[in-house]
Amino acid sequence: MKNNYPFVADVPVSSAVEFKCLDSDTITRTVQAVTQLTSGNIFIINNEILNTSNSHDLCKDCLLENETQKDSAVNDKILRNICHLFSDFLSQIPVNRRLEYSVSYDFNVVDQSGKTILYHHKITPLSLNPDGKIEMSLCNASVSLSKSPGNIIISSKLSDIVWKFCKENNKWQAQDKIKLTTRETDIVRFYLQGYTIEEIAAKLFITGATVKWHRRKLFEKLNVKNITEAISCLVLNSLL
Repeated sequence: MKNNYPFVADVPVSSAVEFKCLDSDTITRTVQAVTQLTSGNIFIINNEILNTSNSHDLCKDCLLENETQKDSAVNDKILRNICHLFSDFLSQIPVNRRLEYSVSYDFNVVDQSGKTILYHHKITPLSLNPDGKIEMSLCNASVSLSKSPGNIIISSKLSDIVWKFCKENNKWQAQDKIKLTTRETDIVRFYLQGYTIEEIAAKLFITGATVKWHRRKLFEKLNVKNITEAISCLVLNSLL
């Protein structure tokens, strides 16, 4: 599974701040192109407007199209709160490393038919203002693979640590990033391609029992019960 935004962490802070100099048509076409190449919906958040606008303004630029007007104010509040949490976290990170980080979370949306759908947002900074605060950010919105809302996580592809937000004490808790062995990665990828256990065993020149052993170890590592939950966990945490 590819990283949706491999270029973000590689952009120097000075260049990223100059991103706002691009004309709006170019930015729009870029976002549309990225949307075509990825799953979900891609949109840009103007964090400076987010910090000063009311709910009505945010609803036009920063929310999913299939949110109802009734619930948009609730999700405006969620978006604003997440961005504030993220900004506070980044204030403790050196300025030249802030563009390396992303925040993700899950939230409920009520669609036009009245059904509640769990959505997933992953937000990564595009540019910083002269004070080192987020100016613009990019969000990938998609249907969540989690079972419940929340799950606020900050990560960096250059760090072996992830930070999960604990609502009980309003603190970030550092955890080691899950790492797959080469064999586990191979087995999951073959599962994604639709191969059976025996077919996977043949491709890897091992026995079916060995495939099952690696699969069981993977389930224990991810704290899941089956391969479907394992794949969901791996996708959510960008581990494939």
